[in-house]
Amino acid sequence: AAIMFFFFFFSFKAVEVKAQDLMKGVKSSETQGKNPDSAFTSSIGKLSIDLFKKGVRQDENSLISPTSILLALSMTANGADGNTRKEMEQLLGQGISLEDLNKYLYTYVEALPNSKKTQINIANSIWLRDEESFKPKEEFLQTNADYYKAAIYKADFSSQGTAQDINNWVNKNTNKMIDKIVDEISAD
Repeated sequence: AAIMFFFFFFSFKAVEVKAQDLMKGVKSSETQGKNPDSAFTSSIGKLSIDLFKKGVRQDENSLISPTSILLALSMTANGADGNTRKEMEQLLGQGISLEDLNKYLYTYVEALPNSKKTQINIANSIWLRDEESFKPKEEFLQTNADYYKAAIYKADFSSQGTAQDINNWVNKNTNKMIDKIVDEISAD
């Protein structure tokens, strides 16, 4: 079980939390991106339209970020295998391999505006339940470091401390614009 948070914000700062930092010692390596082409833009367009169709309700305000959803699910897809991986590749990339999707998304994020007037920073984190039987593979950690600059934590979801750690991480990575995103974490 994992909880993932992804945000577009104006400032990214390192964060200190009490949870176990699984990225400690994992350094991102030089990564080769892939310039967006018609296959990528078509798949992103289809996913975006599908998300808007399913997520927007009449007479309700809605805010959906297809890019946020795509990045969050692509990060987790790197930990999937077999049928789950194939289904996620089909949903996210419409036939584009996950390896290529990682490259496209890396290039896309790197090309986002970064000037005094216009700046977009992205902060990604994955929170895993601390269970003896579950240890993420090094390849998963490395891929998320290389392509997504993700933070990955392992925590005891049964304690109030994990909710506080998540809220602290979000607060720091949103430049204090969001101070609380979860009240508690269900045992489920």
